[in-house]
Formats: sequence, C-alpha cells, structure tokens
Amino acid sequence: MFRTARQSAFVVLGVVALLGVASATINAQTLLAQTLPAGSEMSVRTMTRVVGRESSRGALVRMMLMVPLADGARVLLAPRTVLEGVIIDAGTEHTEGARRFVQLRLTSVFTVDGRRIPIDAVVSGVDNSRDTVDIDGRIVGPRKASLLRSRADWAAVALGTLNPIAATIYLAALRAERDERHREIVFESGTDMKLRLRADVALSAQSDWSPPPSVPDSGAGLLYMLNRTPLRARALGGRIVGDFVSLVLLGSDTSLQAAFRAAGWDAPDRMSTRSDFGTFLKAAEGAGYTHQPVSQQLLFGRAPDLVFQRVTDTFAKRHHVRLWRTEDEYLGQSVWAAAGTHDIGVEFSEVHRSFTHRTETAIDIERDKIVNDLVAMGQVEGLSYVQRSPTPEFAARGDVVSDWRLAVLRVKRGETRR
Repeated sequence: MFRTARQSAFVVLGVVALLGVASATINAQTLLAQTLPAGSEMSVRTMTRVVGRESSRGALVRMMLMVPLADGARVLLAPRTVLEGVIIDAGTEHTEGARRFVQLRLTSVFTVDGRRIPIDAVVSGVDNSRDTVDIDGRIVGPRKASLLRSRADWAAVALGTLNPIAATIYLAALRAERDERHREIVFESGTDMKLRLRADVALSAQSDWSPPPSVPDSGAGLLYMLNRTPLRARALGGRIVGDFVSLVLLGSDTSLQAAFRAAGWDAPDRMSTRSDFGTFLKAAEGAGYTHQPVSQQLLFGRAPDLVFQRVTDTFAKRHHVRLWRTEDEYLGQSVWAAAGTHDIGVEFSEVHRSFTHRTETAIDIERDKIVNDLVAMGQVEGLSYVQRSPTPEFAARGDVVSDWRLAVLRVKRGETRR
C-alpha cells in the first residue's frame, strides 16, 4: 500500500513536471511566434519577368523583400526574404480604352527556419511606373500617353527646347499617341513594387538578421568633417540651388560602382546632343530610358564624379544620385558626398527653357531608398546617421521636408583591380 502511494506520488510529480515543460515550450513558441497584421506593406523587387498577356495566367512570380519588416527592435522578415505567387489574371479590358492589365497574387513567404508560410498579398504600387494599381491590386496601363496632352503642348515643348530635331520628336509624339493605349505591360526582373497583406500572417520565428554596425568614430572629427560638406549642390553652372546632400559614403570609386551595380542601379549616359535626342524620343514614345542622362550639378565647384539611377518604364519618373569625391579620407577610405533625388513627373521649365523633372520634396525618402537598396544587397559594412544643422537660409525654405540627418555608409570593399 505504501509502495503504491509512493508510486502515485511520483506519477503526480512527473505529470506536473511534464506540464511545466509543456507550458514552457508553449510559452517559448508563443514568444517566437510573430504576427504580421493585415494591411502591412512590403517593399519588394521582382526576381522574375512579369508580362501582362492572357497566356501568362498561372505563371510563377518570385520576389524578394528589400526593406526589413520589424516590430520595434524585433526583425520579423529580413531583406532578401523570398516570396512566391502567380499571375491570376492578365489581358485587355473589354471596355472603352481597352487598357492592358495584369494581376498578381502572392501566396507564400519562405521564413528563416525554412518553412513556407501561406500569405495573401497583392500589389499596391509599382515604383517609377506610368501604370497605376487599382484597389484589387490590378496593374493597369494608361488609356492615353502619360506625357502627351495635346499636339499643341508637344509643339510648344519642342520649340521651347530650341532643338533642331524638334520636328522628329513631334512626329514621334504623334505616332506614340496613336499606339500608346495598345502597349503591352511588361516588367523586367528587378522591378521594385509594393505589396499589401490582405490577411494576418503568423510567422514561426523572428529573423536573426541585424542591420550593419555603426560606422566607428575614430576621434578624427567625423562630425566636423561632415559639417564642412556643403548642404546643397548648384545647378545651371552654379547660378541656382540644386539637390540636397543627404548621404556620405566611404569607399573607393571601384567599390562604389560595384556596390551600386549590385543594388540594381545603372550609370546614365553623358549629357550630349545624341543623348538629348535619345531622351526625347523615349519621352515621345512614353517609354523608359534606362541610361537617360542626368543634368549637371556642381558641388565644390565641379561636376559629380559618379552618377547612378534606377528607371522602370517611363521617362517621367526615376531615382538618381550624384556623388562627388571630397578631399577627405576617413578610416583609410575616400569620402564621397551624395545627393539623391526622386523624379516624380515632367514639366516645362521657364528657367531651363526645356524639359525638367519635378522632384519629391520629402527628400529623406530617397536617402532611405538608397540606403535600403545597398543594405539589402549586402553592400554596406557600416551605417550611421549624423544630425546636421541646416543654415537658416535652407531651414526656412518650404521646398523640402527633411529631418536633416546625413546617412553615413561604409561601403563593402570591392576587389582591387590590378
């Protein structure tokens, strides 16, 4: 009887212990589990080509995350996390205008622990595209040319440029106006998009990814050096103010070129008569021009040493950044001042007497775009933000919105050329 009672006691203690272990396990799993709420947006880059034709229905679509998703200090999804889905519909509307369209549905995300988690996400935006996205996530082409309003407008623009090839441009514009509504929607691999979650997603564990470490403060006066960097470039030979300097990069020209190429940024053509002609033809056709030239701006009294940009499918919108090598060195590396700008439209400038781009006034968005692209593709070894104090002249201006922080990036060292 005593032995039976003692055995019963051990059984009870064992059950309690097991319950304790089970409870601890459940609590640990609860702590590890994270939820992405419906409505969350993700910045992604396509890894496959997307074509908006009926034969593309059911085609696999793969994308990778470009900006980490975090809940406070906890990173839930790391950059380059892969998402998969399909083209669920594509073709041409049977309505007036016969707009082309393509609709994607993202159905899976691959987590750090190797699991495929079901998701329900749709496209909410396409970066630098002339196409629009409706509430259902359909990417819809334009009913008419995005840049051409009337023949009279184009004639005025052509004459305003005082360009001898204006007649050719004008004829190209008329041809494009006829053909534009029948253009097929095509996004090459490497197109940046926004996704929106339509339902909560439960993740099994948080990511162990962490951002690059801070750039070391060597005591050599980093802040002093940065404060000597001009706040703003100059345009038109220095006669008017230009873009704001919002980044400082440490590295060689070889490293910077390799880093931006890896991040999907291209070098533009040099400004010339030939590039002007190419630019205007692409504008007239309503098409993107991957290497369209960037107008010259001056810092330290000279043109930029390096220029990079990202273009999708329109002349009107693009990301671009100008970089000037300074006379300084820090941590044994060259110091570069950079001004990033997001062109969001086209207008005719009375000052330039030509086309000019309308730019995003919230300039920190472009700074963060450049940082996120370089970090996501593993091209940054150190990252810090340094607060600057703008001069009263610029602080009082209403043409930009900024927190006036400089992003300082130590770029991954590239291979040394022999």
